[in-house]
Amino acid sequence: MEFDKLVALITEQVFNNIKQNTVMKKKILLLSKENNNKIQELLGSDFDLEYYEDNIDLNSYEHIICPSLCTNGLASLALGMSSSKMLSKMIEAIFMGKNVIVLEDGMEYRKFKGTAPKTLYKTFLEYEEKVRNFGVRIVQVDSLKAELNQKKSKSNLIEDETVKNNDDVVFHKEVQSTEIIEVKDSLHIRNKKLIAESDLRKVYMNGVRNITIDKKSILTPLAKDFVRIYHLNITRA
Repeated sequence: MEFDKLVALITEQVFNNIKQNTVMKKKILLLSKENNNKIQELLGSDFDLEYYEDNIDLNSYEHIICPSLCTNGLASLALGMSSSKMLSKMIEAIFMGKNVIVLEDGMEYRKFKGTAPKTLYKTFLEYEEKVRNFGVRIVQVDSLKAELNQKKSKSNLIEDETVKNNDDVVFHKEVQSTEIIEVKDSLHIRNKKLIAESDLRKVYMNGVRNITIDKKSILTPLAKDFVRIYHLNITRA
């Protein structure tokens, strides 16, 4: 009899542990099966992955991931138009305040940066910026897990702590002790080793065109493209 009670107790504990682990997992909706093997490999068993189906209910999902976005899809999304069922779900998710992520590796227009006319490529850069302004996150597939964990912990890379020194100079401090000094339409980024396109895009949207960086700072290839297309003035000091 004592043995039966012990077995029942252990069984109950095991079920409770399984239930607890299941509850803690965040549900992710993948809008297509492109790169699904790599995504599953990267995320492991930390998240509960499911695939898009017609009439699916978005309420139970924490994150919505779009592995690829064609040129037509990007243009439609930027204009708030649903040219497909998948885009319709993306727009619905954005309206619901869901964490919508597009994989940078799947942005089709970027494949044509070496052949597309400058004005056309710039148009799609602006479409991408519009989509970002909707709250959509565009990340590299290798950074996906870190992005999801960051969202789960509600921590941000950049703290929006702003200290006004006077009317012309504003200091912004990053968690990684990067210091950005902005003077009117100029800006100095200090102590940042790698400067990405997203860093330049943020300051560009604030009207800054003249940027000073450290001598040893490195611009990513996409950052260099952004400088060239939007005619930013970069100096090293």
